[in-house]
Amino acid sequence: MFQQFPQFRQFRLPSSKWLTALVLPVGLVAVISTTSAGCSSPCEKFYDISKKCGGDKKAPDKADFVKECKKNKKELKPMLDCTKHSSCDKYKSCVKKAFKKMRKAEAGKEKAALGKKVAAMAAKKDWKSLLSECSMAKDDLSAEAKKTCTAGQLAFIQAGLVKGSTKKQIDKVLSWCNYSKDDILSEEGKKACKKGLKVHYDRLAAEALKIRDNGPYKSTYKLRYSLKNAAKKLGADTVAKATELASDIEVAGTLQSALTAVKKVQKSGKVSIPFNCSYALKKVDKVKQTAFVKGRKAVLLKACYITLGKPVLEKMLKARRKYCSYHAGKVYKAVVKYQLKDPSIDELIEKTKPVCDKKKK
Repeated sequence: MFQQFPQFRQFRLPSSKWLTALVLPVGLVAVISTTSAGCSSPCEKFYDISKKCGGDKKAPDKADFVKECKKNKKELKPMLDCTKHSSCDKYKSCVKKAFKKMRKAEAGKEKAALGKKVAAMAAKKDWKSLLSECSMAKDDLSAEAKKTCTAGQLAFIQAGLVKGSTKKQIDKVLSWCNYSKDDILSEEGKKACKKGLKVHYDRLAAEALKIRDNGPYKSTYKLRYSLKNAAKKLGADTVAKATELASDIEVAGTLQSALTAVKKVQKSGKVSIPFNCSYALKKVDKVKQTAFVKGRKAVLLKACYITLGKPVLEKMLKARRKYCSYHAGKVYKAVVKYQLKDPSIDELIEKTKPVCDKKKK
């Protein structure tokens, strides 16, 4: 009902079903004296002077206004006391001060209620609700409530990282540690999170190294994601190491597939270069050339273009063709690109050059 006064500001009353009250804004002008009858109630005076000083032509029904006002007389007392002023200037100034006083009292009650709510969550060890409440209301917490939140955060972290915790509990805590903003965490919480993340990261890194060197290489996406995620708050060096290790695991599978294809060709006795060789190298060339990548890449280059390349080049030269065969072209191109040198093919490459070197003379 009171919202019908457009020149009035609204605010929430803490302990009443009637949720709005009127407050005159700063910019109103007009000096009008009040002519309310001496026997008028404070709520009636409130209505009359608010209407006159506000200059509003669409005021609500006076009887309804007064009825609601009387229901909330206690909350509105600071404003009702302003009706003693007959001058609009003094009345508006008084109402502004009363509004601030009421807002302050309301904020105090809300802060106290919030403190009790947080304390109750902590007592029940309802960490999920506590963390959410502390995060959303961090600017409205009392000093005591902030202490409760800090203690709750620490308890939540420690409860999820103790010996015997399930993987689900650990992941839940570490996920919160990773994605919670730094300004939400207490210093104690940050330290506990970092300690837990370090232990978690070391475990994942050990698993990743084992897979990188020995396989199996299937379905490593989740491990690679978890590894990089765990490194986020452990410093730039750890993030770089995690990124490299995740990349190593990803290409390790591709390299292994290519080596497997090479063995199949050798076993079959065919004189050819499998497609897997160029495919794997194209993928490997795009990632950071770590020590692991360089080592495995060298093994693959030798297997594909020296071990398999030698019989391919010999076959073409024996046939005395005046054009470069498909597989011989693959060998020649790779040898030139990667600057491969080996006594078993060096002379063959020189003999193949006239027909396989596609550079324009």
